[in-house]
Amino acid sequence: MSCCISPPPDEDTPRTPKQQNRAIERALAVERRVAKRTVKVLLLGAGESGKSTVQRAMKAVHSPEGLTAEECERRMEAIFLHVCDSARTIATAMTAMRIPFTDPENCQPCVALLEAAAGQHPVEWDNSLLMACRTLWADQGFRLCFSRSREYQLNDNTDYFFNALDRLTSLNYVPTPLDVFRSRAKTVGIYETRINFPNNILCTVTDVGGQQSERRKWAQCFAGVTAIIFVVATSEYDQLLREDGRTNRLREAFRVFREVWEDRFLATTPIILFLNKTDLLAAKLPISDFRVHFPEYNQEVADYESVTQYLIRRLHKLGARPTSI
Repeated sequence: MSCCISPPPDEDTPRTPKQQNRAIERALAVERRVAKRTVKVLLLGAGESGKSTVQRAMKAVHSPEGLTAEECERRMEAIFLHVCDSARTIATAMTAMRIPFTDPENCQPCVALLEAAAGQHPVEWDNSLLMACRTLWADQGFRLCFSRSREYQLNDNTDYFFNALDRLTSLNYVPTPLDVFRSRAKTVGIYETRINFPNNILCTVTDVGGQQSERRKWAQCFAGVTAIIFVVATSEYDQLLREDGRTNRLREAFRVFREVWEDRFLATTPIILFLNKTDLLAAKLPISDFRVHFPEYNQEVADYESVTQYLIRRLHKLGARPTSI
């Protein structure tokens, strides 16, 4: 008896309609299984509220691999720009506010060096610029201007990186996870991070830019959202928007939250409020009276606990939907 073995079907061989239909059904079944175990979270909030930091922290805490060494290294450019841009911003503010350097002979050349490197592409890590920043940070006039940073636009965590300049200028420096969390780069567009949770649950966390010009992109992310995390930067009660220099940042966060809450496409979507930058809030309250910027706050004490509870009550009130009778 003879037998023959049929060769496997060639991928280029046309399939019958029945075979094509089965292939489509299998693909759809796979998609349904993936969709069933996928949780889609959308991060929203006003500009500079810290959404990207929350996204990175979620991955670091919940993803088995956390932040990889490669991801930390990729933040070196953002950290370098953060430090140099902040130094230039403070130096410019010193001129506008007429705050002199206590050691102009050493500081003025540092400012000139930083200005000459502004806008340089491609960005390259340059220890000489960081050493210039360290010289400026040692100047009392520079420090005084930094202490008044609520009067102009300065990146959060500037003091964190300035205080770490000895480490940043060391040989073989690699950002730590905390450095990564503290660094900031403006979010333009839509960024998605996938996190694998236990029990085969996949969570996609989408971060969309919060600046006014970026909010028109929010609606395209609403479809299929499981929940929204709305991030509020609590420490920005005495700061103005970078976009217009007039609007109080915390009041803008209240307004944007109300808009999100009232959006008809999100009527059944859970919204989680995330009060961010509470460490900065606690440090700022003793030197910047909350009541000056929010006169409607009528408490005798404006300490961390009282202000935090006030913010929670106010946000809950903004999120109250009328009850039908």
